[in-house]
Amino acid sequence: MDFPFLRVETENSKAVVTIANPPVNALSAAVLDSITAATKHLAATGVKAIILTGEGKFFCAGADIRELDTLRTAEAGRARMRAAQGQLDELAALPVPVIAAINGCCFGGGNELAMACHLRIAAESAKLGQPEINLGIIPGYGGSQRLSRLVGRTKALEMLLTGNPVKSSEAAHLGLVNQVVPDDELMKAAHSLADVIVSKGREAIAATLEVVRRGMETDLAEGQAIEAELFGKLCETSDKEEGIRAFLEKRKANFS
Repeated sequence: MDFPFLRVETENSKAVVTIANPPVNALSAAVLDSITAATKHLAATGVKAIILTGEGKFFCAGADIRELDTLRTAEAGRARMRAAQGQLDELAALPVPVIAAINGCCFGGGNELAMACHLRIAAESAKLGQPEINLGIIPGYGGSQRLSRLVGRTKALEMLLTGNPVKSSEAAHLGLVNQVVPDDELMKAAHSLADVIVSKGREAIAATLEVVRRGMETDLAEGQAIEAELFGKLCETSDKEEGIRAFLEKRKANFS
């Protein structure tokens, strides 16, 4: 299938989705539509991990400002943001992990896109931030909520109120990204992480993503109930049968 503004490549149960919307890979409505469609399609085809990155020196510099300029009423602004939030929620709810390989500037809507991914690896030269306040607005794609949950209320407020970005090293310290690597090793590191994941069972991967996502939205008791529910379902799967059998036979598991 063809997905506008993207390059999509698949190999060995992995997929790489590259945003190609020069000059800065702005996250227009059409680009977000394409990302949503591509990742949903890839998840349905059976890949076990998706790497999302940007072409050139930008991961994604943010939403398309010209599009934002057309939002002149509260109703229009609210409707556009709710639609985009829903799309990023769909990305976050995919049954396969999406790894953001952040190769450069990751601002505004771009950072909101990265935060909706399940894991994030950043190049040493990358910078991340929410500069919307400099435009007289706030994040609208879920950024205020995801950022607060990832880095904590105090640091999130500092970033949101100043609009100042953080370097990748600080982002790692804050928990905004999982790891930082030299620029020329970014995709290698992303593939290495994806390779570890794709060696696991598909159903266990999906259950892990679901239990953490649903558990973070409720209290501890309900989260544990969800965990037990999904554990029980896995007890009837070929993943569990192969994993336990391989352990007992002292061999590497060969998940289907």
